Amino acid sequence: MKNVLTPSILLLFSLLVCDTGFGQYAHKYVLSSSSAVVEEAAFRLIVTPAGGTLLDLSIEKLPDTPIEVRLRDEHRRVLLTHKSRTDAPLHVLRLDLKELDNGPYQLEVWVGRRYVSRPIRLLTISATEQLIRFD
Repeated sequence: MKNVLTPSILLLFSLLVCDTGFGQYAHKYVLSSSSAVVEEAAFRLIVTPAGGTLLDLSIEKLPDTPIEVRLRDEHRRVLLTHKSRTDAPLHVLRLDLKELDNGPYQLEVWVGRRYVSRPIRLLTISATEQLIRFD
């Protein structure tokens, strides 16, 4: 019995060490000078334009807290919905907005019962390139 428990304990310990290291690495990777950071009592949201029409979201939260992300157009129609309930303290999501037209949009994020809304704008730079800007 001792031989069975020892590998299990080692596996559990290594998973905890790897998870903590990944969370610290992901936090440093996602946060940049162009990031918008929203600090709330129950969570921290980092929104980072990742080039072109890509938008990275990093949500640091309590484990097992539900998340819902919505993107709305200027007429308040929901264009995208993402729901998740994970036990990880870090949730990372990449949105590709290439199918959307230029204009204002609203990014809404719920973490548990807390809510934050962030205005963004999609702009065309050239015939082949678009840019995401925070209003």
